[in-house]
Amino acid sequence: MSLISPVRIEAASKYLHELDVNSILRAIGSHKRDEIHQNGNTLRNQASLSTRSPGTFPIPTVSPMRVTISSLVLPNNNRDPALRTLWLNAVCQDSSSRIHRFAETLQQCFTAAGFLAANQRPLNLQLRVIDMRVLKTQKTNNAWWIRKAIGKDVKHSPLLDAQDLIERYKEYEWAKDIRLEKLSISETGRKHVLENGKEVDWTYREVASTPLP
Repeated sequence: MSLISPVRIEAASKYLHELDVNSILRAIGSHKRDEIHQNGNTLRNQASLSTRSPGTFPIPTVSPMRVTISSLVLPNNNRDPALRTLWLNAVCQDSSSRIHRFAETLQQCFTAAGFLAANQRPLNLQLRVIDMRVLKTQKTNNAWWIRKAIGKDVKHSPLLDAQDLIERYKEYEWAKDIRLEKLSISETGRKHVLENGKEVDWTYREVASTPLP
């Protein structure tokens, strides 16, 4: 997203809060994508969903989405394992592929609403696991195990030869069945988090969010 003014941030936040996430997930579950996104119109919260009279058909419940984070891959699915890189990502997936379809639908909705530029590239759901720029300068609680995993002194050369690491962790699960609790819009660029004057994390600042079922 490119939200360069408070007005645009407020508009995108309002749009996020108005998304009918439950109905989107129900439609995905029934493979009715046309109900989610037709002619650029986004499915919004509708009063009729909560005001149906008794005796009408029941609304199906939506099960929580859970994700497993595994493997190591080059950013943007680069296929050249000999590439020296500054970071490596893990793959986010679920057995039903519901999360990927949900993410594609959100991308379509926010693009149609003018908050995202049209993008023809495939949507990759990945999570940054190793960032050599951070390891070179940062001493967080999470940095030690990454240094141990890559077996590298990052002070001298931050570039990483990815080939051995990708092979070593190709079937490794970093986390399993993590429940997705909310959908958020965050600021670009991670911010330093301090406790008692010491840096303990480097994360994204949330602007707006809506709960997931």
